[in-house]
Parts: sequence; structure tokens; C-alpha cells
Amino acid sequence: MIRILVGLVVLLVASAGVIVGYNWLQFGRVHGEMEEVSFVSADGASFHGALFTPSTPGPHPAIVIFHGSGPSSGLGMFITGHANSFLKHDIAVLTYDKRGSGKSEGDFDTATYADFIDDAIASVDMLRARADIIPDQVALFGSSESGWFTPEIAERVGDVPFIINRAGPPLSWIETNLWEIRNELVRAGLSDEKEIAAFLDLRERIWRYYEEAANEKDPLLELRAELEAAVAKVDPRWIEATGMRVAEYEQAKFERYLVDILYDPTPYWERLEIPVLALHGGADENVPTAKAVAVFDRLRREQGKSIEVIVYPGYTHGMGKYRNLFSMGYPPEYLPKLGDWAAAQLE
Repeated sequence: MIRILVGLVVLLVASAGVIVGYNWLQFGRVHGEMEEVSFVSADGASFHGALFTPSTPGPHPAIVIFHGSGPSSGLGMFITGHANSFLKHDIAVLTYDKRGSGKSEGDFDTATYADFIDDAIASVDMLRARADIIPDQVALFGSSESGWFTPEIAERVGDVPFIINRAGPPLSWIETNLWEIRNELVRAGLSDEKEIAAFLDLRERIWRYYEEAANEKDPLLELRAELEAAVAKVDPRWIEATGMRVAEYEQAKFERYLVDILYDPTPYWERLEIPVLALHGGADENVPTAKAVAVFDRLRREQGKSIEVIVYPGYTHGMGKYRNLFSMGYPPEYLPKLGDWAAAQLE
């Protein structure tokens, strides 16, 4: 019996070693060269990043991998794993520490989407100025939050060959966040659809209050008192689950809120004329996949946009499952698809 147990332990350890070793070789180890780079954004903030280049002679096309929400810095297997998908096709990859994160300057807490977009544009400008990069072949990779901005970035910098978006919403900030809040309520135990609808309506009314107060440059005390009274009547469990409250009035703060709250990429999608690969999880609780797919379908149907959509059924926002031991958690076809599709656009 002891021999059997020892044998099982040895087998498990050996198997784990094989899995870890395989993932390191495929995704953790950079399949090319890495260089530390820096650039300066529109407001003078300095940014630190890493440029991965193929081992083959350049100049090379390139793609910039932008971060999702929250402070983001460093490399890690998400970056190197994705970078390797492109490096295998002789496409250079840039990533950088997000504003106020890692070695990059700026204040993350006061940053708005407009700041993040300016930072992204500065990163593209830096790449295009390099002799080892083909200037009109710098593509964009949006991940989650940054997938909101890739169409605007593409329009503002021009000559972008294509966009890849992973779980990036082609919907307004409000519509996307209402979906996320709805799922937070369901996870917390709220199942009554009328109660959910009423809660979401109140949440949107608070956002609209920020807009009205900022535009009027006035705290609008009567409206504020009405909203605070409505929040006080909500079951504390739902308040705790979503963190809903009416923020203290501060003119500058409310104006910063509006830059994000009112963000809507629709006009940029309408004007976009380059190929797009949009990848979504079918069970995404942060982005309403069905609505996103409907937007892409409409753009293809009505305007002939070149948008390829892939939905991975059962996958959530992060698109990972523990059973995918040899593909970094992602669907096995996901990472190869990125590089293959990108290379096809550059032919």
C-alpha cells in the first residue's frame, strides 16, 4: 500500500513538473528578444514598458497589448504568453506599465479614460519612430477595459492595420456596467427581476445626477436628497454587494466621473474601416456578450465591416478554465488563433 501511495505521489509530482515545464517553455519564456523602453504621454508623464522583438532581422510589424481595468504593471505569463503568439509570426509586441503603476508616472486614482487613451497613442507614436518597426503596421490589442478604446485610438493615430479585442465591450460604459452590476446582485442572492430592474434604474439615476450636477456646477441638493432617500430604502445586502452610494459633491471629481461614465465607443465603431477580431466568453459576467455580438452583427450586416467574432461557450470574462493545463487556462485554440489571424492581416 505504501509503495502504491509513493508511486502515486511520484507520478503526480512528475506530471506537475511536465505541465509547469511545458507552460514555461511555451508561454513564460519569451520567444524573441526583450528590450526595456520608455515614452512620454501628452501630459508629460513618463512611461516604462517592454518591447519584444522577433529574433529575425527587422524591421517588423508590431502590436501593442493594452491593459484591462485597475492598476497594471509587470510582465507575467498573460503578457509573455500572448506576446509569443505574435512573435512566432515575426510580429513585435509592446506592453507598458499602466499610468500610476509600476515604473510609469501619473496618478492612477485621478486618471480618466481620456488619459489612458492619450497614453496608448503615445505608445504607438514611440513604436512608429523606431527604425526596427514598420510605421504603418502597428496594430492594437485591447483587453477588457482597453477594448473600449481601441477604435478611438485607431482613428486618432491612423494607419492601423487591425484590432484584436479580448472581452472588449463595443457598448457604452453605462450599458456595460449595468450588466456587471446586475450579475453582482444575482450572485448576492437577488432573483426578483422587478427588484433588479428598480436597483439598476436607481444606479443609473445616480450617474445621471453626477452628469447634471457637473454641468450645472451645483450640488443640486434637492435631487441629491431624493436619491439618498431612495438608496436608504434599498436592502443593505444589495448595497454591500455593489457598493452603491451617492458620492459627495465635488465639481472637479464629478467632471472626472463624466469622462468615464459617458464614454461610448459607438461613433468610432461606426467609422472604423479596418479588420477586427473580437473574442468573447459566452458566460462573461462583466461584458454582455450577446449584446456585443449583436452590435458586431449589425456592423457587418449594415456597413460591411470586416469583423470576425469568436465566442467561447461557458467561458467567463477571463476566458480561463483549470482543465486547460497545456494552454495557460485558455481554450486550446485561443492563443494560436491570435498570431495566425494577425499574420493573415499583414500578408
